[in-house]
Amino acid sequence: MPRDTYPSVLYHNPGNGKHWLRLELEGPTTNRAAFGARICLTILSAGRKRSISRTVGYGSSSWVNPLRQHIGLAEAEVAVKVEVYWPTSKTI
Repeated sequence: MPRDTYPSVLYHNPGNGKHWLRLELEGPTTNRAAFGARICLTILSAGRKRSISRTVGYGSSSWVNPLRQHIGLAEAEVAVKVEVYWPTSKTI
């Protein structure tokens, strides 16, 4: 069977010059895998505050790590505030 000769775009990210924040979550006492945790970021972009929210899921493939979250910040270089709500212990 012939092999695919097209380059795989699934594993290649050429980047776009934007900024990212990577968080590796581990639950404080319960829910160590952080499933269902809600992340809320406040960023400053072009002099205006903007909020970004994300809920940690279970992942869908063996190579996806739901504990490691990559969140795009666009042109913002700084997150002014980072909050993680842990649903099991109901803590922030």
